[in-house]
Amino acid sequence: MAITDEIKEQQKKIADMTRKEKWNYFWDYYKVHTIVAILVVVLLVFFIRDLVTGNQKSVFQAAIVNSEISVLEEGSEEAFETYLQINPKKEEVIFDNSYQLQLDSMDQATVASSQKMVANAQLKELDVIIAPDDVIAYYSENQFLGDISKLIPAEKFEELESKGRIVYEKREDGTRFPAGILIDDSPWIRKTGLYAIQKPVLGYVENTIHPENIQKFLDYIYTE
Repeated sequence: MAITDEIKEQQKKIADMTRKEKWNYFWDYYKVHTIVAILVVVLLVFFIRDLVTGNQKSVFQAAIVNSEISVLEEGSEEAFETYLQINPKKEEVIFDNSYQLQLDSMDQATVASSQKMVANAQLKELDVIIAPDDVIAYYSENQFLGDISKLIPAEKFEELESKGRIVYEKREDGTRFPAGILIDDSPWIRKTGLYAIQKPVLGYVENTIHPENIQKFLDYIYTE
């Protein structure tokens, strides 16, 4: 079979798959390539971080997925650094809105963003994901996100739940859990313009080492 015919056959096969089947097929078919690519990304992240930041240590990093603007307003990260009362010469905040994940396709940007997400999580550099609910659902199913009720005080959780702000998703085994908080009503989202049409959900990466700063970020984004 000619290479072009094989490619067409693979594309046709993928087109008939569900979203989950596409990602499972991608993983089975490109498993070795993906693992190698992730290792390369991890090494690059280490190198670039050390080159750019020197001795700075990240104390909060948000992966902002499928945002509707290409560049955040200048000073956005610095404003939260001030709120945290950290020394910007030694510590830093990162709001990264370069992630583009289209779960119904396997385009280059999606694969690169997925690899970058995994690499940053493995390095324990990533703390939260802010994304539309389909992305939150995908990372919930893959055991990537933690139970938000375990991160915030019980009374705060109950308040958000009563307002319909808690988003429930399913694990791979089908069990439902509170995966995130709908934050489209926050002044920070409105001010940054990250999402004007889509409704962003904030979920936290289960292996975060900065839970206290996530809690502070949730307070911060609702500060006028």
